[in-house]
Amino acid sequence: MSRSLSKKYATPLLLEIRPSRMMTVWLVLTHGLALLMLPVTGAPVLLSVTVTPVILFCLHRAFRLHARRSHPAACRRLVWKAGDECLITWRSGQQQVAKLQQRAFVMPWLVVLQLKISGGKSYALALLPDMLDPEVLRRLRVRLMLDLQHCGRQAA
Repeated sequence: MSRSLSKKYATPLLLEIRPSRMMTVWLVLTHGLALLMLPVTGAPVLLSVTVTPVILFCLHRAFRLHARRSHPAACRRLVWKAGDECLITWRSGQQQVAKLQQRAFVMPWLVVLQLKISGGKSYALALLPDMLDPEVLRRLRVRLMLDLQHCGRQAA
């Protein structure tokens, strides 16, 4: 993100991220379809028996991490400060500094932020409308679109 916008956005944008019913529906739908595809593909029974617990484990972890937000590594709060600086507070209570990357997916029904956490690790944060206060989500989308437009980048 551009440093030149830091003065324009002197007020930090605080995202208090809530559990999401919409994310629960998406996770159950996608993982359920994967389970339903096993018999349709004609996969051997041994493969189906092996893959089913893996899919269920992934569903459980994704539910705790992205929908219910009860996993210690779930993002509970994000503060977008000036420029591209962010502060992430995890469910565990730990805080980390991150930088907002140049790409974002911005739609009325979904925002995906790409963050680079201190230490070089990448993190994608998907936000659905029921995860944030509607006014905060609107301000986030506007700020992202203005920043992407100003810097000559496009939302993915």
